[in-house]
Amino acid sequence: MIVTNHAIERYTERVLKLKGVKKGKYIIENRNLIIQQIKKMIKSAKFLYRGWFNTQCCQSKYYQNGKYKFIVSLNDDKVITILDMSVSKKGKLIR
Repeated sequence: MIVTNHAIERYTERVLKLKGVKKGKYIIENRNLIIQQIKKMIKSAKFLYRGWFNTQCCQSKYYQNGKYKFIVSLNDDKVITILDMSVSKKGKLIR
């Protein structure tokens, strides 16, 4: 399974909570570890549905592991992005 650069960046921002220079340095030093962690999270994720995301030209598959949602190519060969679906104490979606 291919993990896109976009997914690697979103994992570092949304799961690890790193920004700016720290994010860039972490990605450079730990790229393979990040990819392994993303694949591990998807392996234990629950399939949600297949459908459209925003204005993409193609349908995608959606998986969820805890508060994280993974958008994957239709044939499950590429991780496109990772969303943080956190909910505030007031029940509102935080992004």
